[in-house]
Amino acid sequence: MKYPVVTTLPKGTNINVVGREGYWLKVESKHGGQPGYIDEKFTQPVETTQAALKITATPVVGAYKTINDVDLRQGPGAKYPMVAKIPSSIRVNVVRAEGDWLRVESKRGAKPGYLEKRSVEPWDDRY
Repeated sequence: MKYPVVTTLPKGTNINVVGREGYWLKVESKHGGQPGYIDEKFTQPVETTQAALKITATPVVGAYKTINDVDLRQGPGAKYPMVAKIPSSIRVNVVRAEGDWLRVESKRGAKPGYLEKRSVEPWDDRY
C-alpha cells in the first residue's frame, strides 16, 4: 500500500499473473506496460489449471550468489545509476523480482539496489 498506483483496472479485466509475494499477485501487461501488484482478494481464476500454474511460479525471494562481477543499480534497469560493483561469488539477499531485475537488500545496512537475474544463481549452503 506504500507504493504508487500504476493504473486502475476495470472489473472483469483478465490479468496475466507472473508471480506472488505473500497475498500480492505480480501482474504484467500483455501490451508491454509496467508490471504491478494486485491483492489476491480482488481476483478470481478464469481457468483454474492455468491460473494455478501461473500463481505457483518459482519464488525468487532468498539468498543468491553472483556468478560474475555485477553492477548494482538504483532501479530495475540499465538506465539507472550504478550504486556499487558486487564481485563474483558474493551472497546477496533478494527481496523481490521486477521483470528481469532483482531487488537486493543488505542485512548489514548497505544501500539496496537492483541487479540482473542472469547474473546470479540460487545460494547453496555448501559454498
